[in-house]
Amino acid sequence: MRRPPPRPSPRSDPLQLIYSPLSPFARKVRVVLAEKGMEDRVEMVAANPWEDPESLTRANPISQVPTLILDDGSALHDSPIICAWLDAHGDGQRLIPDGEAQWAVRRLEAVCDAIMETGVKLRQEEMRPEGERSSTHPVRWARTIRRAFDDLEAEGPGGDLNLGEIALVCALEYIDFRAPYLNWREGRPNLVARHGALASRPSLRATAPA
Repeated sequence: MRRPPPRPSPRSDPLQLIYSPLSPFARKVRVVLAEKGMEDRVEMVAANPWEDPESLTRANPISQVPTLILDDGSALHDSPIICAWLDAHGDGQRLIPDGEAQWAVRRLEAVCDAIMETGVKLRQEEMRPEGERSSTHPVRWARTIRRAFDDLEAEGPGGDLNLGEIALVCALEYIDFRAPYLNWREGRPNLVARHGALASRPSLRATAPA
């Protein structure tokens, strides 16, 4: 039987975030780091998950970013889990409220994560050789994203500082970056207002995709 790779040893250094600069999920985590005043406690390690670097696969065998390595050597995978951990351990305003109010925030985060995941699929399809690209998947994915935008528009202006609204700005700006032809601003004034309420925060300006 093949032995699993050894877990990272306990660390005395800061926490370590393995990320890709253009990952919208890693960006969400980086925004939360800044909002919770934890940037000086975390070592940032850029990695290309497609290359399966050992620094990443030892901590996360799925080779996905972001991955947060804690000071005991254990690792957290998946941006919602990482953000929840940072929210519980950092300073300042809670980004995930307690009680029943948390579910609306978590739902919004989940919808926005799905938009980002679908945007990543669109980008990956565009990078395939022209003769190997699907003629149907991108059409369906674009329709899915537009439908999600319409649903979010119907929720109203929003704009409070919480994890869901942070995820929304990350999703909207990722689509701006990778699929601007989807034009989420057209006919959606509430989305424009929600984006404008947070997009100028230093944490979001500093991490904007470019």
